[in-house]
Formats: sequence, C-alpha cells, structure tokens
Amino acid sequence: MIKIDKVDTDTLVDLTKVNSKVSEAIHVWFYRVGADLVRSAFREILRVPRHGRQYLVKNPVTGLVFNHTASVPGETAANMFGGYVKGLGYKVMGGNQMLFGDTVSYAAFLELGTGSNAVGLVRANRKRRVGASIKEKTGMSPRPGLAIAISAIERNAYRDAQLQIKIKLEIKE
Repeated sequence: MIKIDKVDTDTLVDLTKVNSKVSEAIHVWFYRVGADLVRSAFREILRVPRHGRQYLVKNPVTGLVFNHTASVPGETAANMFGGYVKGLGYKVMGGNQMLFGDTVSYAAFLELGTGSNAVGLVRANRKRRVGASIKEKTGMSPRPGLAIAISAIERNAYRDAQLQIKIKLEIKE
C-alpha cells in the first residue's frame, strides 16, 4: 500500500489528465495506422511479379485487351480493373475503434476464399447439389490481401502507438 502524506496539486492535476491524453494519442494513432494499412495493402495488390496463370483480358470500358497474371492461393489478389484497390479504406470510430477493409462486394470472397469457410458455406448452401462437396462447388482459395497488409505494418504500428502516447504524455527518454 502506498501512503501519501503530502499532496502536490500539480501532480494530481497531471494524473487526472492521463486518461484523456492517452485517448487523444490513440485517436491520432488510429489515423496514422489506418493510412499505413491502406498504403501497405495498395503496395501489396500492385506488387509484381505474380505467380499465377497468365491469360488475356478485355477491358469492358476501353475494349483494350491486355495480359493479366492471376494470383496464387495465399498471395494478395492480383489487380485487374482497379475496383479492389479503389475500395480500400479505413474509418476511425471514436477513440477506441478503427475499421479497415475494402468496400467492393467481392472483398470477403477474396480475403476468405470460397472453400470450406463461412463465406463458402453460405454460397454452397445456395447452390446445393446432391453428391457434390463444397470444394467442388466453390473452390477458390483465400487471397488474404488485408491480412498481409496488417502483418506488414504490425511491428511499426506498435512502436508508433507507444511513440504517440509518449508524445501526448510528454515523456522524455
């Protein structure tokens, strides 16, 4: 037990501000880490070379035909027309939550795949065939772009969180 005989009012005032200062630091950190996550995912999606199958694709808007190299399972999804890249984003929800993801309708299928996972099971139940396994009906393996982006910045994000808290609390090293 700590016994305090003499109370320093300046110290008490500083201690009452710690909670709000840490909350402010985390709020600032959410914006910084969100921007880093989007940058990391963007780099990962546009990274070459890809190791998947190559085929010709016709752009539905311009009509131009180009060579496209698909991604392999476990690799971030290859960029074809830019929808996945344009949908990347983050949103800070107050001082204690941040959402990071992609807004395109197929993002969950890319991230989780369509095999024996929750997304695949939902899809498989809609197209149930007698005698067919889920893998036969919905066989795309995951292309975890968002998870790879998180892994890529994880260490720096922790360091940055500590730094932001130290800055707000005015801790000198």
